[in-house]
Amino acid sequence: MNIGLCIGAQYASPGCGGMARVVRLITRVAADEKLPASLLVAAEKGPIGDIPIPVRCFGGSRAAFLLAAQICGLRAPYFLYDFAGSARAHFFNRVLCRPYAVWIHGAEVWEQARKDYLHVLRGAHTLFASSRYTRDKADRIHGGFERAKVCWPATLEDEPAKIGPPIGPPSALIMAVMAQHYKGQDILIDVWPDVVRKIPDARLLITGSWYGAEIERAARRSSAAANIDVLGFVAEDKLADLWRRATVYAMPSMGEGFGLVYVEAMRHGRPVIASTQDAGCEVNRHGVTGFNIDRSRPGELVQALITLLGDPARARQMGDAGRDLWASEYRYTCFRARLAPMLHELLSVQQ
Repeated sequence: MNIGLCIGAQYASPGCGGMARVVRLITRVAADEKLPASLLVAAEKGPIGDIPIPVRCFGGSRAAFLLAAQICGLRAPYFLYDFAGSARAHFFNRVLCRPYAVWIHGAEVWEQARKDYLHVLRGAHTLFASSRYTRDKADRIHGGFERAKVCWPATLEDEPAKIGPPIGPPSALIMAVMAQHYKGQDILIDVWPDVVRKIPDARLLITGSWYGAEIERAARRSSAAANIDVLGFVAEDKLADLWRRATVYAMPSMGEGFGLVYVEAMRHGRPVIASTQDAGCEVNRHGVTGFNIDRSRPGELVQALITLLGDPARARQMGDAGRDLWASEYRYTCFRARLAPMLHELLSVQQ
């Protein structure tokens, strides 16, 4: 097979996080645009379903991934990597003058960015950024990132979720890796007693992978413990039930380079509470599709939760606005319209 574009990634399976979701989006666009492309996945053994282009997996072997990338360089003139760590495999292909693009997502290009990551990013012909926030913050800290092309990710679906209005008591949902406390589970637990004082039957639903014992302990110690459910990992086929229970999606994070779960909430017609400290405030429209609160002012979070949990009509109005925003900006067709011209531009670079 003639390969025009080699895509290198760490993960691509469902449930492996936001970067894996972006990889799946990229491969779908490549297939829909009929680009001769293949995918190399470093950290998975495979097989990986629903990838519409040829896939090879290397089960975590960096050496095998590196070798495969070099072999691809002999016949693939262009490369796209899911993040800077994967792009380090392009070392020898730079000698062959193979143009490459790298996606930047957030924390890996901010304050704690590794020198080897910055090196491969500076050598890339093209940089794709998940948000203006990610691009601008990286540029403020390190310089040289103003050239990154912003391409908002999206859901893989083109149709809104059909789950109806919330069922059960008013509930705030957060789905996030529990070991990553910057997501906001801790401050939600801290303020929940204040919410319950105003809305006695309000529930906080905490779920996510990589179980965090500290979060469970904090929930048990809370004076509102009876109103907090720490659910741990929820399987993909059970997520629709979780969304049905949710009145609002609340993730006042401080480290999002985009926040795909926010657009998933919008697809489900649920209002969003994000923060002003990261890219969530770029994705979520304050006062329209939800609220963006300052994490350093817990009262703002309490008021946003009480407003949405205590006023079903307001929550429904913002949820409907979120679904409209998702339809206009964050569904797959919108992503394809953004990325396809950028891929064609990359594949037209003279070597």
